[in-house]
Amino acid sequence: MSNCKSGSHLLGRLAERLEQGVGLRLNGISPESLERLMPLVNTVASPDRLSTLTGMLKRLATPKLIDRIVDINSRSQSCCPEESVNHRFVTRYLDVSKGSRGRAFVSNYLSSLETRRANELVSSFARIALTGTLRHSLLSRRKAKLGAPATILNEVQLALYSGCNLHCVGCYTREQRGGLQGRASRETIEYLVDQAAINGAFAVHIVGHGEPFASMEQAFELLEIVAARPHLMFTVITNGILMPDALARRIAELSNLLLFVSIDGPRELHDQRRGIGTHDKAMEAVRRLSGVSAPVGFSSTVTRLNRETVTSGDFVSDMAAAGCVLGGYSRYFPLSPEASKTLLLSREDIRRHVSAFEDLEESSPIPLMDLDEIEKHTGCRSRAGLTVYIDGLTGQVTPCIRSPFAPAACRVDRHGGGGLAQILAHPFFVHYRRETETCRPWCGENPVREFSAVEAELAAFGESAAEAARYRARWECEDDKELLSL
Repeated sequence: MSNCKSGSHLLGRLAERLEQGVGLRLNGISPESLERLMPLVNTVASPDRLSTLTGMLKRLATPKLIDRIVDINSRSQSCCPEESVNHRFVTRYLDVSKGSRGRAFVSNYLSSLETRRANELVSSFARIALTGTLRHSLLSRRKAKLGAPATILNEVQLALYSGCNLHCVGCYTREQRGGLQGRASRETIEYLVDQAAINGAFAVHIVGHGEPFASMEQAFELLEIVAARPHLMFTVITNGILMPDALARRIAELSNLLLFVSIDGPRELHDQRRGIGTHDKAMEAVRRLSGVSAPVGFSSTVTRLNRETVTSGDFVSDMAAAGCVLGGYSRYFPLSPEASKTLLLSREDIRRHVSAFEDLEESSPIPLMDLDEIEKHTGCRSRAGLTVYIDGLTGQVTPCIRSPFAPAACRVDRHGGGGLAQILAHPFFVHYRRETETCRPWCGENPVREFSAVEAELAAFGESAAEAARYRARWECEDDKELLSL
């Protein structure tokens, strides 16, 4: 029996024991039972309960054993259904890592850390993988039954704050924020994060709306929530304006958080969009985080103005020298009308960006990921039912931060009993996932076609599609109305 199959068998047996522990039976599961079950699964994430496993994992920081892990993962691809989104993602990133090159990224980074810190990070990753796989094993046994989510998530995008300490040109959330004020309460944040885990999520991405680290109080509250949930991986995108030593040290204490600092090019280009002096503060935030061994990456919004610079070898080398261990790219999308004509990439811009990015991958000193390039290979993760976007201020659940449209009834409410599982089973989301079994096109491939489909889906459920129609119109070429596509 292969390592992969024997591991699945073991997880299946453990899932049965956990079901018995909360009185569940094979003939169904109630919402109340599901709520009781998942916290029990998540207790496996306790460092005390994983002390034996953690002790064994301390040896994983050696390059030789990192090679072994990658080899095992390569052979385990058969666990993912052929042509599924997950299978395509794994295949793509094992390929782009070029085998030994991918192993070198991991082993070199771990080797650069103190042994204690390297052990913490490896142990944390294993803990998240173990508990997440257990949740998926349990949920897959109950998929589409009463109380179990109609789909099993891998991740959730979560917007929590309306305020921001910058006024970036072309901010994609400014119009979306509208009259929203304040931030989600701690109780609401904890509820939404736990709902994500209950419905299968391995990772929670804090994105959208405002700046998560706009104040020290807000920042430390979020970090306390992250620290209390070692069974989940969190990513946070920050503008880096507020990053004192105390905050950097607290972030470095966490092993389940990856921070991305928004940097849109060298000083002139970055400050042109985000404000004078912001580049220096962002770079200082990167250096401060790296100095205390906190994993930090850069996140660049690719626009018509900076696409050549952010995919240059000099820029990425500068980011790596400052301490970034990962680079992320997201192409500008015109959710707000401001500056959309100035920033939106043309078809030729996209072709050149893709070519430059692929060339850069070959020589980059750190791993790079282009979010649009990922979905080019995997298909739309939202259409596949693997991710959703939750506005923590209103409770509204929509398919994605790039497609924040859904019926008004699709809201989670910790007071009214409307949990995320019920929203995922809403006819709108069921219909939205209708092509899960095939390679669903991603919105960047043909945004006009995609958002025309979203308009039709909203209209089918009696919802206004006016906002989606305005959004779709911004993607159309001004001269001949041809579609922007790859």
